[in-house]
Amino acid sequence: LSRGAAAPRCAGAGEPSAVQPEPVGGPIGALVDAVAASRCGAINQRLVEASGRDAVLALTTESAKLMNAVNVATAMHRLATLEKKRRAERDVLLRDPRFEALLDSVVGRAAEFNARQTADVLWSCATLRHWPPLLLKPLLLRVVYHLERQTFEPHHLSVMSWAFATLECKPVRLLEDIDRQACAVSRELSPQNCANLLWGFAKLRQPSAELLPVVAARLESGLLDECKPVEVSDLAYA
Repeated sequence: LSRGAAAPRCAGAGEPSAVQPEPVGGPIGALVDAVAASRCGAINQRLVEASGRDAVLALTTESAKLMNAVNVATAMHRLATLEKKRRAERDVLLRDPRFEALLDSVVGRAAEFNARQTADVLWSCATLRHWPPLLLKPLLLRVVYHLERQTFEPHHLSVMSWAFATLECKPVRLLEDIDRQACAVSRELSPQNCANLLWGFAKLRQPSAELLPVVAARLESGLLDECKPVEVSDLAYA
């Protein structure tokens, strides 16, 4: 080598190798999880207490990156509850870009929904009379997931029956599973559960050889006397 010439070096010699980050675990990981859970819990409380559509949507926009599956389902349920008696204003909500962003969050979190959250989001869609195509696959897959594991409670089964009928959505195989599972827990059905189940199946013209006699027997056990007028009307329709 000539004087002053730089000595050749092996590729990568003297260069620091990239340090791979290690996963956070132990007490630090637990602390991070606790902080995240605390934040999500606070968001949920604010959603439940929100007094209007704009308050809910402002919160979901502000907290979009922090919200977990519980928050997303709660936001949908709160909006549906608020707008249930304000049908004239429903179109305003459905056109709001903040609501469209919330629907994207539903799609993104759907795979994490537990049984209650799945039923709540379906109820919300039915109450709002809004069933956009982007929600179809993720929500139905979640219904399949919980039906296969039999994690739905009687109330959830009846809500889904009502929601599918209201949305004019007839997933036959899922309805057959709902039928079987509702019959298996018939002793736990409330008057509202009975009315929603039978009304939903009748509205969708979903045949069932067992559901009607099983629910009828439940009602004849003294439950019929507890039915509200709207439930009697739904039962009569069925």
